[in-house]
Amino acid sequence: MTISYLANALPVPDAVKAGTGVGWFFTIWGGGIGLLALPWCVHRGFRDKNWLPTLMWFGGALAIVPEPLIDHVCYLWWPNDLPGPVLSGWDVNVPLFIPFAYAFFVGLDGYIGYVFMRRGISIKGVWMLFLVFIVSDLALEYPGVGLGAYEYYGSQPFQLGPLPLWVTWINATGMLLGAFILWLASPHLKGWNRLFVVMIPMLGYVTSWFTLAWPNYMALEWDPPIAVRFALSSLSLAFCLAVVAAIGRAVSSSRADGHSPIAESSAGATSHVSP
Repeated sequence: MTISYLANALPVPDAVKAGTGVGWFFTIWGGGIGLLALPWCVHRGFRDKNWLPTLMWFGGALAIVPEPLIDHVCYLWWPNDLPGPVLSGWDVNVPLFIPFAYAFFVGLDGYIGYVFMRRGISIKGVWMLFLVFIVSDLALEYPGVGLGAYEYYGSQPFQLGPLPLWVTWINATGMLLGAFILWLASPHLKGWNRLFVVMIPMLGYVTSWFTLAWPNYMALEWDPPIAVRFALSSLSLAFCLAVVAAIGRAVSSSRADGHSPIAESSAGATSHVSP
């Protein structure tokens, strides 16, 4: 027996249009947030010799590389009349504003989470970060789908209006994973090795979308009865909650100054830049 998987994803219909006004409004609004944050990142680098915000900013922008595949498997259409594209693949054209929006929402959200972890945070605090990241994602997603800048299609689980809510917990977990990976790795990255930080936002983002989100892809592709569809999506939520709980336990057990347990046990790994 052959099980089909991701065989029913559809290219963007010609009738799906954003319109010039909506396209440029969302480009300026969604992309402008990221662009406005870049001077602050660079300022921190020159003032405090802390280039982590800048590296995370560029890392967030780089997280668009797997975006065509992610959009393909989560059944998302970008209208072809949006400004851009900056990247194409799998019948998906990624519009101009996405690298700048991701620089903020994927890269800098991860950096903000790292700052809290480094300063010392409780398990409850990690859960609050997760909720803040969900709200941050909602702030980007709902205007986008509401204005028609993009569209989720198919029988999406947990759909509230035009937005399937399952994408918010997947995105939020990706942001939290980026923060956690930076918290673990930063003490070990010296000199030019700090450039590795650019890869961290994508690492957290891709881990979430391809390790935790796959039950949602099954629900979309197989189009099962509604109870099964919600059960599959709930399984991905359980995966995410387990990851958040594990991160909370790991971070809260560290010293209040935010040094990771791994860094504590490594010779010469006690130097941090200021957050």
